[in-house]
Parts: sequence; structure tokens; C-alpha cells
Amino acid sequence: MTSINLRRSIFIIALLAPIFSFFCCKPENKYIEVISIDPTKAKNINLSLFVDTVKYIVLETNPHSMLGSRISRIEVKEKYIYVGDIDQQAVFIFDKTGRYITKLAKQGRGPDEYLRFGHFLVDEKENHIDMIEFTGRYNRVLRYNNLTFDLITIDTLPAITAYTVRRVDNVYFFGNQRRNNLIDNELVNADIIIVKDGKIKKILFQNPVTDENNFFSVNPETFTINDDNEIFASILYDNVFYQIKNYEAIPIFEVDFGRYNFNNEIKFENTSRQIDYWSNNPYVASFPVLNVNNSKLFSFSYGFDKIEHQYIVIKNTDKTIHAKAINNDLTGFPEDITLSSNRYGINHDVWQNGYINDIFIPGVLISEKDSVYLPGAGTINSRNNPVIVRMRLRK
Repeated sequence: MTSINLRRSIFIIALLAPIFSFFCCKPENKYIEVISIDPTKAKNINLSLFVDTVKYIVLETNPHSMLGSRISRIEVKEKYIYVGDIDQQAVFIFDKTGRYITKLAKQGRGPDEYLRFGHFLVDEKENHIDMIEFTGRYNRVLRYNNLTFDLITIDTLPAITAYTVRRVDNVYFFGNQRRNNLIDNELVNADIIIVKDGKIKKILFQNPVTDENNFFSVNPETFTINDDNEIFASILYDNVFYQIKNYEAIPIFEVDFGRYNFNNEIKFENTSRQIDYWSNNPYVASFPVLNVNNSKLFSFSYGFDKIEHQYIVIKNTDKTIHAKAINNDLTGFPEDITLSSNRYGINHDVWQNGYINDIFIPGVLISEKDSVYLPGAGTINSRNNPVIVRMRLRK
């Protein structure tokens, strides 16, 4: 099976075998808000236009805390920071200053061990960590006490393969993005599968044509959850953002790029045709992803001219920003800031407890012989673990 992350920022596309798909009809909602955008009007803007403070959390780098090259998710919570490391099949835990604390590393075949790292979830009070284990026939959820990692319970979920899993009020939301799953002995290809009490409650945006065991994702993070615990979804090949409520997808925003909208029929074509289309049409707006939707900030990103563009609304001032680049004029490093829920292939929440979060990997931005001084955080080099950039909205 081939799995390829297509990074919107660089639009590297690799050839896959044919894949056909189409979406079910959108639920009607007369209250949907249409946002009309001309991608050519996006500008280079300064970060100080809407941010007044930048802080860094440099994740401690030592032999015990050194992270691998494949990081699935960075979860910034009230007490700790949790990092899912696919290479090491573990969840690393750091405090809010970046100091390494410990790690959940119990891969194995013992009674309190997981066979294979799938996804991890941390409850709001940070009392426990749930490891979702992919076993093939079904998914197990192993709940561990936080920090001691004593096994508390083991539950089972249907065998669902997904790019991302989120949970709200004990309901699991699997972001499949058209990956095949065998459900009740039938092959199902859908974008979202909702599970509660160990059973599938709803399959959303089901596609009757399978992915033929080949698939890709532009942004693996399907969901964003706001401060009110409301969950929203972005769907591949769809310019509509949805709120998932009562097991239904309710359209709330639609992005209209005018003459720069992509040809909607391309989603019916095989992967080779899709690749040709995106390669030959760089000036088509593509794959909008909702990153934040709360009482203070609304933000989504999309691709245009091989660059990830940002559309931001600061709600307390009604300021609207349409940027093709956000220049970090406050601290200078990194040079550009992005409000994206998937940065360098790492899923993360753009908004957490009043702060905007961005992530960068020193090894990508700093040459092997160089080092960079971060105000308030010290000097880093290319061998450092990822760095979290925390930004506060300008009042």
C-alpha cells in the first residue's frame, strides 16, 4: 500500500495508481456563508499586523528525548506537550518549557503493551493517554495513566484506517480522506467515519468507487475543534467547511474562488489525470482547509501558485487578512509563519488556550554548520528537536 502526503506548501506530487471517487450530496443549509476570494489579490503581510508576542518552546534534545523523522502529531495541552513518534512507536512528553519528562513506549506483545502505534489521544484533564492500536481485525484502545503509564482499560473499536482520529464527548471521528476500509465485509470508501460505544454510528461522504489501495492526502488533518468543543471538518476536493453535529455534516462556510475554482469534475478522474491537472494548472485555487474557527479567530489555508495562502479573520476587530506569505517581522526566525494544522507533515492544533501555534523543524531551516539564536529560548542548531512557535493575538 502506498501512502503519500502531498505537502501543499511545495506541491510535490508522486505518481499513484488510478483512483476514482465522488462525494455524496451536500446537506442543505440555507445559512451557509459564502466567502468570495480572488487568490491573485493575496499579499505579503507582516506578522505584527495581528500578533504582538512571539514565544518559543524548544523541545529538549538529548539521547533520551531525540525524536525521529516521522512525527504524527504534536499536542499542546494545559500541562504538557505530547509528541507522537512513528519511528519509535512512542509518545514523548515535555513540559510547557520544552523540558523532557518521560515517554509512553510500550510496544510489544505483553498484556499491557500495544502491537503498533496508530493514533494517540489525551483527555482534557491530562489524566490518561489513549493509544489507538491498529491490529487489522479491529482497533484496540489502550488507556494508560499519564506519566506512570499503568494500564487502566482496554477497549475495542472497529478496524478503521485513517489519517487522523479526534474525540469529542466519547465520540470518535476518523478522518479517512477516501481510504478503503472493510466494514461488515463490505469495502467502504469514505471521508469520515463516526464511532461511539465501539460501533459505527455514521459514515459521511461515502464514495462508491474505491481507492484501489492507493491514496494520498494534501493535509492529513481533517478536523479542528474549538474552545466550545465543536468539531469542524474539511473534505478533500470540496470547497465547503462542515460542522459535525448529531452525526451529520452541516455546511457552514463555502469558499468561492471565482474563475480560479478548480474543475469539480477532476475528482471523478483517475490519479494520473488528477496529477496532470494540478501540475498543469498552478493558478487554480485548491484544497482549502479550515484551521481555526472560534470566538476570536477564523482561519483557513489553500494552495495557489504552488504556495500555501492564508485567509484570516480577527473577530474582535473584524480585520480580514488575505496573505500569500506572513513575514515574521517580530523575531525574524523562522522568516515565514503559517497558520496550518499540518506543518512539515506534523498534525497540530493551530489554536490552543489563547495562542496561535506554528511548528518548525530546525534541520529543515538551519544548515548543518550554522546555529540560530531564538529570543528568550537560546541558541539552536540543525540537530535540535522541533520548535513550537507560540503567538498571541494583538489586542
